[in-house]
Amino acid sequence: MNLNLSRVLNLGGGIIGRLHSPLGICWSLERGWHNNTPWISCVPMGRYRLVPHDGTKYKDTFALEGGSVSAGERGGFHRTTCVFHIATEPNQLAGCIAFGTFIRPDGRLGGTGETAKIIERLQSETGPHWLDITGAKG
Repeated sequence: MNLNLSRVLNLGGGIIGRLHSPLGICWSLERGWHNNTPWISCVPMGRYRLVPHDGTKYKDTFALEGGSVSAGERGGFHRTTCVFHIATEPNQLAGCIAFGTFIRPDGRLGGTGETAKIIERLQSETGPHWLDITGAKG
């Protein structure tokens, strides 16, 4: 399955995007761009393979792998374990991505159950799965 995330709005501390997938279109939320600094920056634009991830904090989800990002704690990569998980605000994300059905007036993400729907859909289909990120860095 191919997912396309287009970053469309920089809110200062976070970036709002639109995710296009076979499920339809929803909103995405990431931290802002901070020179690809681990734990505080969104990941660089590019193409990422989505790899099943079952970590200690976020279980049964998907991690990004590609470019400077590794899906696990392997050496030689600038970034590790950038996953899909539920969040409503950018400060709840550490280089990860959340999805929702609407943006609240205060810039928070609403309808965050969309993250679980996307994860479930990816799990139900055989891979490979890819995420293409385009648009503003932040």
